[in-house]
This record gives sequence, C-alpha cells and structure tokens, in this order.
Amino acid sequence: MEDYLKKLENELSAIEQLASQGGVNGFFGQEALRFYSIAGTLLESFKCDKSASVDERYITHILSRSILENYFWIIYLFDDPAQTEVRYTGMVDAFKRD
Repeated sequence: MEDYLKKLENELSAIEQLASQGGVNGFFGQEALRFYSIAGTLLESFKCDKSASVDERYITHILSRSILENYFWIIYLFDDPAQTEVRYTGMVDAFKRD
C-alpha cells in the first residue's frame, strides 16, 4: 500500500492543479487529495491489522468509510463518460436539497 501512496505523492502537483478547477474534474482532484491525506494518516498513525485496538478500529473504520463512500461516487460519475456531467449535476443538486 505504501508504494501506491508514494506513487500518488509523486502526482500531487498535478492533482492539486486539478483540484483547483471547478466541476466534476475538480471534485475528482479534491477527492484524490482527501484520499491521500486520510490514507496517509491511517498508515502512519494507526495499526491497520489484527493487532489494532478497539479504539483504533473505531477511528480507522470511520475514516476508511469516508474515503470509500466517495470512491464509489467517483466510479459512478466516471463510469459512463456520456453521463458524467449529468450525474455530477444530479449529485450536486441532491447535496443542495439535503
């Protein structure tokens, strides 16, 4: 996992530029930065194996769920390029309603 995180770190400047954009591509960039931050915190601050304490599991599960939920949103948004903008607009509108 750490090798993948290192590869992502090498792309941070490009991801930061993407995150500064608006729309669906900016959302992707922001989520990639959030993933990098949370995944790095999980790997450096907590035991993420069978030896983790109950308290560590509570915290890591909450943080993991946070990044996994948006991972599935990203898959949904970009799965069909013809529907990406429509799906993104729908997601933003639903967020506004909630």
